[in-house]
Formats: sequence, structure tokens, C-alpha cells
Amino acid sequence: MKLTDCNLDVGSFLIAPLVVARPTPEWLELRENKVIPEGLFRLYMTAHFLSLDSVRGFLADSHQVLFGYFGTLLRGLRALHVESKEELNGLNEAFQDTAGFAKRLMSKSADARARRHLKHFLIAQTGLLDAVAELIALFFSQHINGLTVGRADFGKIETWLQGSPVPFSSSIVSPDQYFVGELHKLLYPLIVSSGEDRDWFLLLQLLRNKLAHISHPVMFIGLHDAEGKFYTFIPKRWPFIKEEFYVQGQNPNAPPLAEHYRRVLIPQDLLSFCEGLAERISAVVNVSCEILTNAYAQFEHLPASQRALDELARNSKEYGFEGFF
Repeated sequence: MKLTDCNLDVGSFLIAPLVVARPTPEWLELRENKVIPEGLFRLYMTAHFLSLDSVRGFLADSHQVLFGYFGTLLRGLRALHVESKEELNGLNEAFQDTAGFAKRLMSKSADARARRHLKHFLIAQTGLLDAVAELIALFFSQHINGLTVGRADFGKIETWLQGSPVPFSSSIVSPDQYFVGELHKLLYPLIVSSGEDRDWFLLLQLLRNKLAHISHPVMFIGLHDAEGKFYTFIPKRWPFIKEEFYVQGQNPNAPPLAEHYRRVLIPQDLLSFCEGLAERISAVVNVSCEILTNAYAQFEHLPASQRALDELARNSKEYGFEGFF
């Protein structure tokens, strides 16, 4: 079917209400069940439930482009939290099917399900971070090098956090400078660490990229505890070549297996790692949205942000594709 063969003389549309007077049931339910962080819900409430009749301040351009984009990002964050929860539940269920020794031997289908859930979970988690980066860009892109509305990624935030916050040039601090300083102060300990959780963001990027871009089958290593219950561990390096030390017969160059596992595997089982990752990224979203909530209330009295509008226009893309006819 071609678009030109359809009736394009449309007289009416069925869409969700653009003007609302109260929080919608899906937002309330997700907050009640703690699927979304409280900071995200507060930002939604402060933005007057994303109702079109509430557009004002720095998002109030003449065509509601900025407010529409802001709403898209908030709804995207909500959806990504739901997806993450579903994929983590699916991963847990797949591992429940391989907890015992006999089940582990017959676990090909469960392992395949677990790998799919892991891939989609990691994609959703990185999506959460990039959506937060877009929100931050909408408010503060001029203060964070490389961050731009419409093409933001959290890697720019991570690089910014690795450096020292830009000192204020005078004793009088503008509201946006204050909020950017708070953002650096509160995000820094969540992202930059020298402890056991060091490099977690870089590891996440590695795992997500290899699973999403080349469908690299992450090596699942099943190890059991003293009671015979199996847990799954994965490497923290890429590439992980399982054939590296394989020879027929004895291989005198192969390291002791226990030593090798301690060096190349994440010391935490995969399900616990994913649960900890979800908790950390939820904290990043929560902290960011709490600061943006306070900034939103301040910026409602400012004129529409021409900077954000120009950046979004520059980063908008359109292609000449017509179809595979």
C-alpha cells in the first residue's frame, strides 16, 4: 500500500487529550508501584501534567515545539522504565528455569531467552541515560561542552563530570549556573567512582554496543554455590575469546581456571549486576529530574529559549526515502 493510495482528506483524528486537568492513571499507577522514580513524577506534576494549555516560560515558543519535545522526553523516560522492569523480570524468570544442575544442562532455550532479555534491558537502560541527557540539554546545553538539544548523549555528561565544574565568573550566580552546579555535585558520586563500582558506565556502554550492534553472544558462565544452586556470570572485557587457551591435551600456558575467572568475569552474578545497574540509573534519573523540577519552576518566568529551539532545528533530520516499491 502506498500513502498516495490512502484517503488523505482526513476530517478528524483520534488522539490522547492535549489538555488535561489532573495526572493520568498510567502515571499514578507507575508511581504507586515504584516503577518510575519520584523525581520523574514530580517533574511531570510541575509541568502541569504536560497539558498543552499550561505552556509558558522557556518552553513557550510560538509553535509549542519545545514543549512538545519536552513531553516526548518525559513520556519516553516513563516508557523506558516500564520496558526495563519487564525485561528484568523476564531475565529473572529465565534464570529461575536454570537454577539446578539438571536444568542447567538442558538450558539452551532458557539461555537464549535470557540473552534476549539482557540485550533489551541494556538498551533500555542506556536509553534512560540518553533521554536524561536530552532533558538536561533542553535546560542547560550552553553550560556543558558538546551537549546539544536533539543530539545529546550521556557520554557528554560523563565527560563533563570527569572534569571540575566551571567556576562562576562573579559573586552573582544566575539560576541556571546554580542548577548546573547542583547537577554536577549530585551526579558526580553516581557516575564517577574509584571504588568497586568504578567504570560501570563504560562497562554498560561496552555490553550494550556489542549486544545491540553485532549481536555478540555474551558468554554465560554458570557457577554453583555450596548448595548446588547455579548463578550466571559474564565477562567484563571484550573480546572474550573462549578458544584462547584451547589446545588438545594439556596446555601449560593456560592460567589456573579460578584465577582466570577472577580476572575476566564481573565478580557479581548477572542478575544482581542488572538489579544494581537499574537502581543506579534510576538514581541518576531521579537526581536529574529533581534538579530540573526546581529549574522548571524558576524558568517558567523566562522567555522561550531560542538557543534550544535553534539547536533542535539544526539537529532535525529528514531523508528522501520513498519506499521499496
